[in-house]
Amino acid sequence: MDGPYMVHVFAKRRALWQAGCLESRVAGTNLIHQFDFAPDPLIRSLIACSDDLLQECSSNGWESADVDSVLLQRKRLIHRVNKNRRSGEL
Repeated sequence: MDGPYMVHVFAKRRALWQAGCLESRVAGTNLIHQFDFAPDPLIRSLIACSDDLLQECSSNGWESADVDSVLLQRKRLIHRVNKNRRSGEL
């Protein structure tokens, strides 16, 4: 996404992540809002929307390093969900 706004997400703990909404301008970067959240709903949403994105790219014959990266990251997320499901965390 182009533009001055971005979201940084990091894991504080396995079941608690934090997001920081930032605005980046020439004068510097400003933290607009910060919050903690459970990661599993975000992960499930990323898996679902990446599937839609990859299907659209495939049906249009679009290939790029970005598409490859989405595919790789989607596989990692699915692996994480399956691992957590086996360990009873979901």
